[in-house]
Amino acid sequence: MKIEDLQVLLKVAELHSITAAANQLDISSSAASVALKRLEQDVGTQLFVRTTRKIRLSPEGERFLPLCQQALDLLQQGVMRISEEQQDINGEVKMAMSSEMGRNLMRVLLNDIMAEHEDVSVRLQVSDSRVDFYRDGVDIALRAMTKSAVQELNMYGFKICNIPHFICASPRYIEKYGEPTSPEELANHNALLYKLYELTHDGWDLYKGG
Repeated sequence: MKIEDLQVLLKVAELHSITAAANQLDISSSAASVALKRLEQDVGTQLFVRTTRKIRLSPEGERFLPLCQQALDLLQQGVMRISEEQQDINGEVKMAMSSEMGRNLMRVLLNDIMAEHEDVSVRLQVSDSRVDFYRDGVDIALRAMTKSAVQELNMYGFKICNIPHFICASPRYIEKYGEPTSPEELANHNALLYKLYELTHDGWDLYKGG
């Protein structure tokens, strides 16, 4: 049986009119009549007694009516329950992120999230290696990446924030080797460089202060 047909049955029984019921349900009178005939075929008996002026429930219809109402109420409760469950945040989230993020950022943020959503558990993979989502079973990965690296990856993602970087040196290093006054002089100084996948990241883009 179609839910829409049961709704027509209840509305016609309430208003004693197919036309009035159709208007309230925003359907045509012919569609409402077809729905009633379809229901009567399904149950194998006449649910309404029709006259030229009005329509009323048959004895079988009167017995069938409260069952229809219970069925629709039960379905509505099921829809509401599913909707409520979908709004709850629960389950396990498998995350991967770089070691820098894991040490300095996620420790605090994840504690706050889990304190707010007690039914959420987080499995955190901290590594600077590139994540294989299928092999590692990862749901989401957070990475600090350049624009060119993002364009090369065939993944769906979005930008969270900019990560500012700056060049710094210890006072003892400046005292021993001197302070560079131009970007060109940096090539003559020692540096701590980052290496990943046999690639040394030794190119710095300077945007401020010349």
